[in-house]
Amino acid sequence: MTGIILAVAFLAGVLLRDSGAGWVQAVPLIAGGVAAVLFGDRWVDRTIPVLALLLLAIGAWRAGASVERGESIVSGMSADRSIDAIVVGLPRRESTRVTAKLQLSGGNGPTIAVSLPLFPSVTSGDEIRFWAPASWKSTEDGTVLLPATQPGTDVFVPAFEIERSASSPLTRLRVRTNNLLTSSIERYVPEPAGALTLGIMNGDDSGMTASTRQRFRLSGMSHITAVSGWNVALVAGLISLLTRRLAPTSLVTLLAGVGVVWAYAFLVGMGPSVIRAAGMATVFLMARWRGRQGDLVTSILLTVAAIVTLTPSIRFDVGFQLSVAATLGIVLFVEQFPRLSGWQSALALPFVAQIATAPLQLHHFGTFSLFAPLANLVAAPLVGLVMTGGVVTVVASLVHPLLAEIAGAATWLPAQMIIAIAEREPAIAGSSGTMFALSWSTTFVTYVVLVLGYCIWSIRLKLSRLRLRAMKADAGI
Repeated sequence: MTGIILAVAFLAGVLLRDSGAGWVQAVPLIAGGVAAVLFGDRWVDRTIPVLALLLLAIGAWRAGASVERGESIVSGMSADRSIDAIVVGLPRRESTRVTAKLQLSGGNGPTIAVSLPLFPSVTSGDEIRFWAPASWKSTEDGTVLLPATQPGTDVFVPAFEIERSASSPLTRLRVRTNNLLTSSIERYVPEPAGALTLGIMNGDDSGMTASTRQRFRLSGMSHITAVSGWNVALVAGLISLLTRRLAPTSLVTLLAGVGVVWAYAFLVGMGPSVIRAAGMATVFLMARWRGRQGDLVTSILLTVAAIVTLTPSIRFDVGFQLSVAATLGIVLFVEQFPRLSGWQSALALPFVAQIATAPLQLHHFGTFSLFAPLANLVAAPLVGLVMTGGVVTVVASLVHPLLAEIAGAATWLPAQMIIAIAEREPAIAGSSGTMFALSWSTTFVTYVVLVLGYCIWSIRLKLSRLRLRAMKADAGI
C-alpha cells in the first residue's frame, strides 16, 4: 500500500501541474499531510505523509521541467537546414505516400510521424536526410523547433535521401517476416477482409478504404488496427488469462506471456510507444507471477512514475496514455475478479479497456460511440480468431497452397463479421459521430470520478464479501 501511495503522490504532482491550477488544488492535500504529521500516533503515520508531499512537489517540478506539449527541440541541424534521422518501426506504403516514424538527430532526438514520397523506398532502420520546411523555426546555433501537431496527423516531408540502408540482421528478419505475412494474407484472404486481417496482425491498415477506416473510427473500433498500448495491454491480459490454466507452472505462464508480447512488439516494428507498452505489459505479467495481493497495481504505478521521472514529456504521448489507461483498467479488474474463467475474462477485458480509454479517445480524437463497448465486446473474440487464422494462413502458405486457401477462407469469415459490425453500428441514428474534444482538465476530472467510483464500488464489494464470509462462519459452512 505504501508503494501505491508514494507513486500516486508523484503522479498527482504531475497532473496537478498540468491542470493549470495545481497549487490551489494541492492545498487540501498539503493540509491533510500536515494533520497526519501532527496527530499521527506512529512514526510510520508521520513519515509516509511527508514522503508523499515531497514526491508531490517533485512530480510538479519534473512536469515543469519538461518541454512544452507537442513541441520538441532538435539540435545538430546543418547550415542547409538538413536533418539526419532513422526510420523506426515499419513504414506503411499507401497509394501516393508512405507514412513512417522518424527518430531525429541520427537516432538521438524525438520521434515524429511523417509523410514521405513513394520513392526512394525506405524500410525500418534506414538512415535518411531531409530538409526542414521553411515554417520550422531555427536558431543560429543549429537547433530547430518542431511544430506542435494534432494526434493522428503527419508532418509532410517533400523530399529526402537515403544515406545508408538498414543492415541489422534483426531488421532484415522483421522486414522479411512482414513481407511474407503481407503477401500470404493478400493472396489467400479475400478483400476487404484481407486488409483488415493485416491491420489486426501488424497494424498495416493501408489496404482498407478511407470510408471503412472512418466507420471503424466512428464505431469506436479503430484501435483494432492501430498498434497502440491498448493492443499490447490486451494481448498481455489475454495471454496471462488463457495460459493460466493450460501451462504446467506459473513460470511457464510468465515466459509464454512475455515471449508473445515481445514477439508481437518485434513484428509490428518496435516503435517507441510499442516498446513502452510491451515494457509495462512485462511488469504486469511479472507482478501477476509473484502472486501477492496489490503487486499488480503497485508495480504498474511505480513503473509509470519511474518512466515519467526519467522522461517527463512522455506523458503527452498518446500511445503511452492509452497504454497506462488500458493496463490499469485491466489490472484493477483482475484484482477484483481473479477467479473468472478464461472465456469470461476474454469477454470482459475489451469492455474494461474500452471504458478505461474512452475519456482519452474523446480528448484526443473527439469521436464518440454509444455502442462502442458492446461492439468491442462482440468483436473481441472475432479479433482473436482473425489473428489466429492469419497466423495459420501464413504457416499453411509455406506448406501447400490448398491448405492456405482453406485457412484463408476460415480467416475471411470472422474478419468479414468485424467489418459488418463496424459498418452497422454507425448506421444507427445518433449512436456515433464527432464532437468537440474534451479539454485536458475535463478529462482529468473524468478520470478522478472514475477512480472514486471504482474505490467506492471496491470497498462495498469487499464489505459484502466479508459479511458473506461471516455469515458462512456463523452457519458453520
